[in-house]
Amino acid sequence: MSIASQPPQVTPLAEGLTARTFAPALDADGNPDAGTGAFHRAVALGFYEATPTDERMRLQEQVLVGDGQRITGVYVDPGSASLEHWGEAHEQLTYGSEHPVGTFIDFDKTLNAGGPQLIDAFLITGVTVDASYRRRGILKHLMTSRLAAAVEDGKAVALLTASEGSIYGRFGFGPATREHQVRINVSRAGEAFGLRGQPSGRVLTADPSKLGDVIDEVFAGHHAVTRGSVGRLPDHRRYGTGSGPR
Repeated sequence: MSIASQPPQVTPLAEGLTARTFAPALDADGNPDAGTGAFHRAVALGFYEATPTDERMRLQEQVLVGDGQRITGVYVDPGSASLEHWGEAHEQLTYGSEHPVGTFIDFDKTLNAGGPQLIDAFLITGVTVDASYRRRGILKHLMTSRLAAAVEDGKAVALLTASEGSIYGRFGFGPATREHQVRINVSRAGEAFGLRGQPSGRVLTADPSKLGDVIDEVFAGHHAVTRGSVGRLPDHRRYGTGSGPR
């Protein structure tokens, strides 16, 4: 979590690199357009994941477009690459100029910070830098430029989940929550585990496709009273109703 009252100084990119921020877009058939598809293939590559199938891309992009997410890519200027000694290999063997070498996704949700009202939060995900283009200011530019935009937009806090926590401290981020697991032994009820009150009602097996409104209602109640709760992505409803792959 990072909180700032003034925008950070934006770190420039190295010569030959250009950053573009745009909204993911779909074509007339509901599939991601060329720029959006190339961006998300780069994200998958950055996290060492398999290249997403066309169907998975289509489902994911429909959710991202509906959620109003913003994507920022850093791209190699083809003219600049051709001047390097590796320029010919770049033209022949890499993914091409439409494939970003740095990626960043941000979007707006709410955070329960313990006060009477939920606060607007700037959420970050999909941060990657191509291993071939490290030490060129890509991460610093992406973080500082987008955090500056968040401050200018009046966001009180920026949030991300970090797989490598040591990377983000320099940008003002620090731990906001930790995961805790609890294992309950229910093999001997009354000795190892017991309910505080008398159980009532009955557990029913439900059709997931009918649970959309229930999922939204339960989370809204949780979000309103739970400090540290962050607004959910539409994917959670899709997963819960079984309407798409994870």
